[in-house]
This record gives sequence, structure tokens and C-alpha cells, in this order.
Amino acid sequence: MYTWEELEQFVNNCRACPLCRTRKHPVMGRGDHKGKLMLVAEAPGSQEDLAGIPFVGPSGKVLDELLAAALYYQYSEMPPTGKPGSAGSGKRVLYSISEV
Repeated sequence: MYTWEELEQFVNNCRACPLCRTRKHPVMGRGDHKGKLMLVAEAPGSQEDLAGIPFVGPSGKVLDELLAAALYYQYSEMPPTGKPGSAGSGKRVLYSISEV
């Protein structure tokens, strides 16, 4: 099993696909990486790519509101992340919540 730091280093250095040439920052996650839940989305958007942080754009705001209203989890309890790596070219946003 890899540590979070090892995964971050791998993603930061990944050159396996052409996305590494156009991304600004790899987007990994935020919050407690040892949380009981992890939220994984399809791919980071352009605002996430600029910030290097998942869920900072308009979709992130909606997600924050939904989680606050429905689940009562804060990011300190559930680290949100995208599929690790680079921003995708599509606009699809798929969310799944899984227990880790």
C-alpha cells in the first residue's frame, strides 16, 4: 500500500498521457486523507486545474451546499478528490460516495 505522499509524488511526475503537457497543476485531494469516507469525482475542471485543489469551482460550491444540507459531513471528515491526475477534456461530472 502506498502513502498519500507517495501517490502525490507519482501523480506530480506522471507523464503517461498527453494531459500532463496542458495541465497547470495535478489535482489530488484535500482534507483528512485518513477519513472514513472519500468522495471521488470524474475529473478536475479548469478552476481545479488552476488551483490544484478539487471542488473549488461552481460544482464545488453546489457540492458543499448539498453535503452541508444532506450529510452533515465536513471536508475534515470526508476528503474530496477527483480521479487523481490531470484535468479532463469533458464536462461530465459524476459523483460517488463510498466508504473507505
